[in-house]
Amino acid sequence: GMSALNQLTVEEFPCKEDLIVSDLPYKNISLDDAADLLEKEKQLVVLDVRPASQYDSKDTVLENNIGRIKGSINIPYSELKQKINELTKYKQQPILIYTTSGDGDAARTSRDLTENGFKTVYHLMGGINKFISSRGNISFMENSTPFILVDVNRSLQILKDNIDVLIYDTRSNDEFNNKLTGMQSYKNLGHIKNAVHAAQSSFESIPLPSDMQHPILIYGNEEAYRFATMLTEKGYKQVFLLYSFYDFVWSGFNVESCKETLQFLTYHDRLY
Repeated sequence: GMSALNQLTVEEFPCKEDLIVSDLPYKNISLDDAADLLEKEKQLVVLDVRPASQYDSKDTVLENNIGRIKGSINIPYSELKQKINELTKYKQQPILIYTTSGDGDAARTSRDLTENGFKTVYHLMGGINKFISSRGNISFMENSTPFILVDVNRSLQILKDNIDVLIYDTRSNDEFNNKLTGMQSYKNLGHIKNAVHAAQSSFESIPLPSDMQHPILIYGNEEAYRFATMLTEKGYKQVFLLYSFYDFVWSGFNVESCKETLQFLTYHDRLY
């Protein structure tokens, strides 16, 4: 929907600035625009509204422990009303707000700040997870993962450039084999060609390459983060984790620049 349109560049979506209109008091910005803002705006204040456990990379859910933007301030959205006065001194400075994903807390914070007199408020659409996975250079991050998060475009490039890349699919047996039914059937996405099925119960027994420099691409759900962490702890240097396999499949059908992903997919049973 509109979130996807907002992420497109002007080259991908000509007349974007004219065609997307909004009466929001804050500005939704794309991943690319946020990267430019971090690089060029010296007065920028960055506000992270995730829970403290995620900000400190100590959350019980592994996929939430991906680091934070350097110099960011952490005020969880649940505490914003009590702590908003701590931000008063930044009212005249541009402020960038982000959370984990597009869960709404960053947008709600953006609204609350503008209603309290903040002049220039930017809302990072997609969240920090997608932001990191879209960047080749994450020098703006700290406490980042030992493996490399990649989005659809970057994972597609890995598959095209590395004919010998080893691929591990860590999803459940039913997901891997398209056996889910009912409300879960949307997860029947097929899999990447030549992917080794590495269910969590078999992590310790899965054959691994002898070369620690061998490129490895992993995808799945939370267990994929566990497997990627395990491999980096064993000493593997090129471990890439695809942030969202659903996005990988969806983009092949819906995004012109990603249509080559369909060449690497097999066993999907429908259009998306």
